[in-house]
Parts: sequence; C-alpha cells; structure tokens
Amino acid sequence: MEKKLEIINTFLDNMGYRNNNHYLGTYFYGSSLTGFNNEFSDIDLHVIFDDSDLNHIYRGVSYVNGIKVEYFEKCINDVYLSIKNDVLERNGSWYSMIGISKIIEDKDSRLKELSEYALEVYSKGLYKMDEQDIMENIAIINNRIDKLRRACINDDLSFYSLYYITIEKIRRFYHSINGLPKINTSKVYRVYHDDEYRKTYFPGEFVSEEFKIMYFDLIETCERDKWCLLDKIEKFYNYVKDGRELEKNYKLQIKSRNK
Repeated sequence: MEKKLEIINTFLDNMGYRNNNHYLGTYFYGSSLTGFNNEFSDIDLHVIFDDSDLNHIYRGVSYVNGIKVEYFEKCINDVYLSIKNDVLERNGSWYSMIGISKIIEDKDSRLKELSEYALEVYSKGLYKMDEQDIMENIAIINNRIDKLRRACINDDLSFYSLYYITIEKIRRFYHSINGLPKINTSKVYRVYHDDEYRKTYFPGEFVSEEFKIMYFDLIETCERDKWCLLDKIEKFYNYVKDGRELEKNYKLQIKSRNK
C-alpha cells in the first residue's frame, strides 16, 4: 500500500492539483485498494473539485514509474447527483468509488461528508423495479423463451447462443426485481462465490442460494439436449418471476424513454 500511496502523491504533484484553489481532494478506489488486484491492475482515482465549474468532468490516464493511473476529475455536486441516479438505475458503482474508498486528501472535510452520504444512501438499498416494468420485462423474456422453443422444434444450432443470452437476461431481471446492483457478466462468478469480493460491490443481502444453484447449473452444465436445456431455463425463469404471469391477451403501458 505504501508504494501505491507514493505513486498517487507523485501523480497529484505532477498534475498540479494541490496548487489549484478549486481542488478539494482525492478518492482512491478499486481493486488496487481492496487487494483484489493483479499484475495488470491500474490505480483508480476520483479527483474532486468545488462547484465553480459545473462542466468540469474529465477522464484521463497517466503513468507514474510505469504504473497506469486512471483518473476522473469531477465537481462535488455532480458526484452527489451521480450517487442519486446510481441508486435509481440500480448500478451500485458509486458505493465502491466513494462509499468505501480511501480519502487521500480532504481540504475541508467535504469528501468525508460525501463518503458518509454515499454509505447512508446505499445502506437503504437500491431502487427496485416497479410492477409495470416487471411485466414489460416478462413480456420481453417470454419472447426469448418462445424463440428458444422454436429453435428446439427446428433443431436450430442458434439455440445455444440464444440460451446463454437468455440466462443473462433473466439474471439481470432478478437483480432489478430485488434491488441488487448490476454486475458485469465477466465478474458474476467471483461476486457470487466470494463474499469478501462481493462486499466491495454492495453492502446488503445478495442473491439467494437457490438462485445461485440454479444459475450455475444452467451455465456449467454439459448437457447438449436442447429440450432438456429449455426445461432447465424455464424452471429458472419461473423461479425469478415468482408467480407473476401475463394473461394470454394483455396490454401494457410502456414508459417513454424520451425526456
């Protein structure tokens, strides 16, 4: 950790932040902080400024002694708004970037206050998908299940790619229903298996054991029979829907995505 802090301090000096009157401080976050880093991991920083320039949002990369430093420059009010939106959109990313990050510098305790705010917000959980959106997603996934069934009937090899795509669609649907953060597919295995790693993403309860068993049975199976796989994915989907069904004839009001 001492070496990483030396790199961060060198970076801050090189960038001249400490001579900027609008600079408030810096957060250190990510795998290099939590200890889940590898030889390819970089150092992740959020450099925070006051609200004198609300358009001050930058992303950059720098190298210190051959070590990659990826950084964001943001005004503090924008981070507050980002946290609020993060909860509504069920991302959960700012929990790790601000809530459990390490404060490198904090000129007037505003970064400490921001971290405390983030922890309080995420302790209440993320926004859960409402019933209208749930039924809309059920309609979408039902169509995917119908495509899988047609692929079985036609003995279509496209079944297998559609099978894995549908599993991930259902997994994300489960997270949305239960107010759980979105997790990249590449990180799902470790998040579901490693509780300490999971805590770097989200502070509360996570997926049920039954869900995990069904999910890994679907993605790790050596079964190639399409009808058998269809049966497995339908059981998984029924578990996630938890008794919710669309009538044969239905009409859903779709929310406009336009502002």
